[in-house]
Amino acid sequence: MKWSWWPSRGALALDGYFTVLGPALAFPDTGDIVVDLTDQLTAFHRLLLPDQPLTEDFARTLIDNLIRGLR
Repeated sequence: MKWSWWPSRGALALDGYFTVLGPALAFPDTGDIVVDLTDQLTAFHRLLLPDQPLTEDFARTLIDNLIRGLR
């Protein structure tokens, strides 16, 4: 592929990033924002730090605090 098909090299890099990592970070919309964000955070953590566990309690507490701050 020729990079000039994208408006910039950054756009090409972003397209490649989402092409490769999109499936690993994909998650369903369950209608429950806490569950959805917890699943997304857990998947992202596994991708970046696969050997270090992220407990569900920590993820839920983080998401709860984020949501509480948005309200």
